[in-house]
Amino acid sequence: MMERRRAKGYLQRRQQDGVYRYQATRGPQSVLQGAVAQFVDNTLQGSVSPFVAYLSQRQQVSDNELAELEALVAELQSRRHEG
Repeated sequence: MMERRRAKGYLQRRQQDGVYRYQATRGPQSVLQGAVAQFVDNTLQGSVSPFVAYLSQRQQVSDNELAELEALVAELQSRRHEG
């Protein structure tokens, strides 16, 4: 499992005292962003609409999460009008 993660670029390894030591190559935020991108691309065929629909059906969305979503939508709208 560690070797698969290393092959994908998530880990680097070095040998020390006859034992391989592994270290993360990316931070948690970068790994999470990559996992979400892979999920959207592979499972949702690039569409975020099913993901947003799921969020709208969740019972509990905190005020902070809602504010983050609103900020993301505002950013997307801003970029759309720029280009």
